[in-house]
Amino acid sequence: MSFDCSAYMGKSFIWNGDGTVGYDCVSLCVSILEKVKGREFLYPEKFFHDPQELNPDTNTLMERVLGRMSPVKVEVINKPTKEELVLGDIFMYRCMRMPFHVGVYVGNEKILSCVEGQGVIMISLHDQSWCRRINGVFRWL
Repeated sequence: MSFDCSAYMGKSFIWNGDGTVGYDCVSLCVSILEKVKGREFLYPEKFFHDPQELNPDTNTLMERVLGRMSPVKVEVINKPTKEELVLGDIFMYRCMRMPFHVGVYVGNEKILSCVEGQGVIMISLHDQSWCRRINGVFRWL
């Protein structure tokens, strides 16, 4: 099973973007999750005010992210196989300029993400430049 990403491709990276013109990585994931899960997540207009305010610790960071969204329950998936992945699984990455980056699994071994300077991109699970930076996989229930 896969998700039709055509409406997202070509959108720009815009910090705290709502999708009208562009997204940031978190707002893109939320938008896709709402469609995949069939429900609305409360997402503040200004999710983060300053990327430097974030703690780079993965667990603390996910608690802060999820703490600002409702209703959310999360399951941590330790080293999932490709067969265990489901639409909407969230991949968290380490990045150079940001304490974290997220992308959402859209099926067919692909992850959709929004990257500063590139906009919405499709990432293959076989792309080692991304895969070696995975910090964790989370499933929003």
